[in-house]
Amino acid sequence: MGTLLTHIDTLHSGLDTKKVQLEEEAEWIMAAQQDLQFFEPLYKRYYGPIYEFIYRRCADADSCVDITSVVFEKAMLNIRKFRLQGFPFGSWLYRIASSEVGNYYRLKKKERKVWVQTDGIKDIAHEVESKLADEDNLHLLLHAMEQLKPEDLELVVMRYFEKRNFTEIAGILDTTESNTRVRLHRVLGKLKDTFKKEARI
Repeated sequence: MGTLLTHIDTLHSGLDTKKVQLEEEAEWIMAAQQDLQFFEPLYKRYYGPIYEFIYRRCADADSCVDITSVVFEKAMLNIRKFRLQGFPFGSWLYRIASSEVGNYYRLKKKERKVWVQTDGIKDIAHEVESKLADEDNLHLLLHAMEQLKPEDLELVVMRYFEKRNFTEIAGILDTTESNTRVRLHRVLGKLKDTFKKEARI
């Protein structure tokens, strides 16, 4: 009983913290919409996470710095258009960052790169097809992932490698949580079909 009560208290504490953060950001946003000098707290909170988001998708340090700068420049220029919708301010920044990474690859005409970890690949393997969990088959799953459309791969990366929950992903993609779940289910289906062709099972 005591352990259960501790878990409940922790849950409420987490919810309260999130609410406080959203309220704090709302104040910063409204202040920045009146005077851009008040954008600084938002910049300090999100510079690191946005840079990491871009680095996973780009991996060139100099380019990542440049893209991150563009993201915040665009955010500052368009802050007056921003409307509070119950999501963290970061959701909007991640959306801008994703768009800028896409622009980077289009302009540079480079092959898109995404850094992934073995643990995330294994998580996908267990969900897609139990046979994929074998170490010898993980390279086939990677190859299947490489064939996904950029927007589908982005969804997989956010869920399995960045460990984002569906609410956060929905905020970044500017869609509903239910739509996000349906999209991911379809993408995993594509991965399973491609894997079966590769593995001939």
